Amino acid sequence: MKKFYSFIAILFIFLLTGCSTKPETSEAPTETISNSADLSSIEYIKELNENSNLGIALNQDSGLTEEEAGQYGPDYPYTINLDGKDTNYYCFKYPLSDAPLSVTQIEILDEEFDVYGIHLGDTLDDSITILKSCGYSETTYPLNNMNQYTKGDINIILSFEENTIQRIVVSLNIVTEEGVMY
Repeated sequence: MKKFYSFIAILFIFLLTGCSTKPETSEAPTETISNSADLSSIEYIKELNENSNLGIALNQDSGLTEEEAGQYGPDYPYTINLDGKDTNYYCFKYPLSDAPLSVTQIEILDEEFDVYGIHLGDTLDDSITILKSCGYSETTYPLNNMNQYTKGDINIILSFEENTIQRIVVSLNIVTEEGVMY
């Protein structure tokens, strides 16, 4: 039942974020990096992975074959969970990855994981200072007690209560084959 509620919460976040900065085109995404914006996004993802303990790297290959990946989509994402951990890793097709599905969203629910050293239980003020020093910009987020920061294709959402971080979501901006943007 806990996984069901987590899935519903993540789906809700996907629907509310609508934060893709890439225009939708009728062309299929290419497998090569085609412009400097794409190069920057790949570098930003690498930087985040090198300076964070996420458990599983953002944009890591899910390990599924093309055929296995075909049964998953926006309404039914492939999810990875580490034994004994509450953190969730959601896998979708990311245009800048050759993998059929890669980790495109991480919902951190364990204190041992961090984003640039930001852990659950840290203060919101200190977390904002860290993200801004790493080049992230605050963007409007439609829910109270949640702040969103972006850099390239990366979104970091901090959920907080009384200035204390309760949950961290790290996701990549993508447009699915169904045209859903998140």
